[in-house]
Amino acid sequence: MKSGTTIYLVIFIITLLSCNTSSQRNLLHCDKIDNKQIIDTAFRSFENDLFGYYKLENDTINTYKKFLSEITNMTIDLNAMISEESIKIAHDFKRNAKTDNSIWISYYDYNKDNLTEEEEISITSKLDQIETKEENALRVEQEKRMLILNYKGPLIQCLKNNSKNPDLTKIIGKLELMGPINQSIIASGFNAADPKITFKSIETRAFIAFEIYYYILMITQQ
Repeated sequence: MKSGTTIYLVIFIITLLSCNTSSQRNLLHCDKIDNKQIIDTAFRSFENDLFGYYKLENDTINTYKKFLSEITNMTIDLNAMISEESIKIAHDFKRNAKTDNSIWISYYDYNKDNLTEEEEISITSKLDQIETKEENALRVEQEKRMLILNYKGPLIQCLKNNSKNPDLTKIIGKLELMGPINQSIIASGFNAADPKITFKSIETRAFIAFEIYYYILMITQQ
């Protein structure tokens, strides 16, 4: 092979590898998200744990359905599934949780941000009638420690807006209004949907990773 041809071949291979690496770094195409690399790493770590645990090769549909079924029935052995990388990521998420545009937000701040001034005054007035000052302080402290996904933040809104899965859009819309619900209910809802649409959607799979997997890890892995 001529040296010129060899050089062009090497350049082509390097370019191809660079493209693949770049595409792997940006699984989710969201312009307004901070720390994209951390989010992509977290999603990859989740799927590595998932496929490594169930060992169904590249069968995405049945792997996710099995995971969600075990979440619904509370029969999952998380200790056998989770990797050290996922535990570290969960700790980082918990440590860096803030308000505004972060992935996680305290339940207290999420509720407060979603209320109008009139609604906040009305709710506070009603709570004053049924709570003592000590009970109110305890509840507020608990709500400030409880972290939930920031459903109105950039990441979840990106998943919602880019997804072609109507079930994901509907679920996020309800969570925006209602706040968090039990993860087993969410898992059951996704498992009841059309699997070909649900589990081929990277946005839906990413939502499952953060709303179910990392939420549980943040609670259980202190």
